[in-house]
Amino acid sequence: MAVMESKVGDWAKLELRIQQNMARAPTIVTLDVGDTIFKTSKDTLVRVKGSYFHVLLGSGLWTPDSGGDAYFLDLDPTLFRRALMFMRTGTAMSTDGLTTIERHEFYAMMEYLNLTEAPTQLLEWDPNAHAKEMALSNANRTVE
Repeated sequence: MAVMESKVGDWAKLELRIQQNMARAPTIVTLDVGDTIFKTSKDTLVRVKGSYFHVLLGSGLWTPDSGGDAYFLDLDPTLFRRALMFMRTGTAMSTDGLTTIERHEFYAMMEYLNLTEAPTQLLEWDPNAHAKEMALSNANRTVE
């Protein structure tokens, strides 16, 4: 029983460290994907728990390695655009218009990024059920 309690305690410490590292990560993240620059919110990148981005941003070890504080990813930018839309919307992206080879590359990239499950639904405030002095922004996800 003591071993189990120790493991649970270690897990709680790890989760706390991940949350602290994510809080320190910049709100807007710049990605250099195959020499194409993408800027997106940290929230978009970490929506899929266990994904490449969730793990690396949570680890605190991933640092920008490209010019201008960008994180470099050796991926096809055209295909990555579809992965980014998946992270934003949670909707499986159509592969219409892709060749058979591009389709295989897309699915391999999604597997590499561990984006095989839809992102978790973002929580938001009910715009009709909050104090009048509270202002909502960010699609009802932020209280000001």
